[in-house]
Amino acid sequence: MQFGNYNFQFTKSISQFTMNKKLLFLITGCVSISYFAMAQYHAPASDSADLKTINLNEIVVKSSRENSVMIKNLASSITLMKAKTLDDNNISSLKDLVGFVPNFFMPDYGSRLTSPVYIRGIGSRINSPSIGLYVDNVPYFEKSAFDFEFNDIDRVEVLRGPQGTSYGRNTMGGLIKVYTKDPTESRETKLSLSGGNYGYFRSDLSHSQPLSSKTGISASGFYGRSGGYFTNEFEGTSVDKDTYFGARIKLIHNITDRTKLQFTSGYEHSNQGGYPYAQINLETKEVSPINYDFYSSYERDILSNAVNIEHSASDLILQSVTSHQYLKDDQNIDQDFTAKSLFFVNQNTNQNMFSQEFTIKNKPGHKISWVAGAFGFLQYMQDNVTVTYGPDGIIAYKLPGDASRIKNYDNIVKGGALFGESTINDLLVKGLKFTAGIRFDYEEAIQDYFYNTVTAGVQKTVDDSRGLVNYTEVLPKASLSYNINNQVSTYATVAKGYKTGGFNTTFESEEDRSFKPEFSWNYEAGIKTIFFQKALLMNFSAFYIDWKDQQIYQPVPSGQGSMLKNAGHSVSKGFEAEIIAKPFRNFSIYTSYGFTEARFTEYQRTAEINYKGNYIPYAPGNTLQVGADWALNINKRGLQKIVFFANYQGQGKIYWNEENTASQDYYSMVNGKISFLTKYTRIDLWAKNILNEEYHSFYFTSLGKSFVQVGKPVQLGANVIIPIK
Repeated sequence: MQFGNYNFQFTKSISQFTMNKKLLFLITGCVSISYFAMAQYHAPASDSADLKTINLNEIVVKSSRENSVMIKNLASSITLMKAKTLDDNNISSLKDLVGFVPNFFMPDYGSRLTSPVYIRGIGSRINSPSIGLYVDNVPYFEKSAFDFEFNDIDRVEVLRGPQGTSYGRNTMGGLIKVYTKDPTESRETKLSLSGGNYGYFRSDLSHSQPLSSKTGISASGFYGRSGGYFTNEFEGTSVDKDTYFGARIKLIHNITDRTKLQFTSGYEHSNQGGYPYAQINLETKEVSPINYDFYSSYERDILSNAVNIEHSASDLILQSVTSHQYLKDDQNIDQDFTAKSLFFVNQNTNQNMFSQEFTIKNKPGHKISWVAGAFGFLQYMQDNVTVTYGPDGIIAYKLPGDASRIKNYDNIVKGGALFGESTINDLLVKGLKFTAGIRFDYEEAIQDYFYNTVTAGVQKTVDDSRGLVNYTEVLPKASLSYNINNQVSTYATVAKGYKTGGFNTTFESEEDRSFKPEFSWNYEAGIKTIFFQKALLMNFSAFYIDWKDQQIYQPVPSGQGSMLKNAGHSVSKGFEAEIIAKPFRNFSIYTSYGFTEARFTEYQRTAEINYKGNYIPYAPGNTLQVGADWALNINKRGLQKIVFFANYQGQGKIYWNEENTASQDYYSMVNGKISFLTKYTRIDLWAKNILNEEYHSFYFTSLGKSFVQVGKPVQLGANVIIPIK
């Protein structure tokens, strides 16, 4: 448990779900499972009356930092999920990507406040993320903004491994790039309605149209709610109900034939109950009911704006991306998670984040392609945290009267970077490419820290101080790739990863006020193949990550709170495989597998405690998904086609703590969907976790007790999608 930063490590216990066995059998029989389009695969089935041939060569990655690149020619591991794939699998947030991306993990616990992402064992539960997130080339600095609702999304790209050369700050484990849809050349409107058990409802409306020959606009909005999956026994009410809504607008204007301006603005509001945590007996594995006396909640507002200007010169492309993001949230939590009134916490945050990037690159077609750029940012954050002791807490902690702790801390973080990357094409032989890049990164952080206690009306200042840290880092990268022929390509990459240091908000000694950066060297090699006229695609990669000064979340000496400290040395190694086969028309099967072994090789926590050889927490040993889709062409009585989707997802053993005393064994989920397509609409019937698999989605300790959050039970629902021309 942490007192200041409240990226809570807690979890919960599940209320048992029951359902009619006949209904479950019926659903299992007629609803086949979701579908996965892995890296290099464009979603198949229900695009048109005829299934399209899988074509790797048509899939490209685009960004402000590089020219359009075919995925099969990238010297890295990447999973691309197009809008069709996201829709087919009811993927509406980053958390839904778990199981679809190899070696990707995002724990589902607490609230939207804490949304860490782990790739290949690399991640961070508190403080700055270790995985980067960009939406329309705009950086998201804080994990509290990561758990946002997908709305009008064009594609999602997940790049595994350090992306320091191009993206720099806190992309040590990888990068997620989300792109929203651009305005179309014709007027289009789409309405989507979804409903399901547990009071789930969502509506989406999007519209796109040209305003002139040079200008187009798109707008979208959504509203959703959930009645919650778990019940607090103390009150007899739902503990995790959720309501959210938002909107986005995108305007594209061709100022001249060579200059294009893009403006995007998005807003999202969410208001949820949270923290469905229940006590667990680690010996018997018995989970008690959720039972705490103080209603907990999390409310958040996010506003993002960006201006993107691109100018095409005779042989150069210049681009400027200017962005601002505002985040405001308010959290209330019963932090003892018991029926006793010990203490509860209120935390509210205001964040303003500004960034500016300039890039220049040459146009495609040259022997040597290159990109160079400069990046700068400013982040300002105000946090106010109040811990209030209840009647039971005053007695338990022998306080003389009403008591509270108040912490205020203002953080100003600013930094800049210069970066460049160059590729020599057809080096020595046709198809051989060598890429080298480097980034110079500087960051400075200032914290004004104020800590007060109030006991029986008497106020005492415990700490009133200012801290300053700064870091300078050089991040190199080199890769070699070779297109052996049109069917087989190979690559090898070495890159340095880096995550900045920072300040703790809970500490008991001066040496723990701040923590150092962490570093990694990532070595990766892979092969990408296409056989039998693109009917069989196979992609394999292996990696070895040498990780130093890892930032580890651990309790303060008194046990009343937690902080970040640097471990000595860790290693993460493993491999990934992605296979797609199309044995016959209208039928595809696909599978992906990720293996990660992440261990401490040097971590002496105290003179008596040594974690050398232990597994790193939050790094699933295996991730597996197997799926299939089958389309039946009907073309009778208005029904054009029926499409079945089937998917199995498995996740290997995961350890929750450095001691390796708490873990979740391998578990699996089956999901399904059947779509009915007519000329004017589409109707989906879907189910998640059809077999109602029981598992723990998170674990933590508080006041010497162990708590878990159990994963969500079986979810059933339907979608109606109506396109309007």
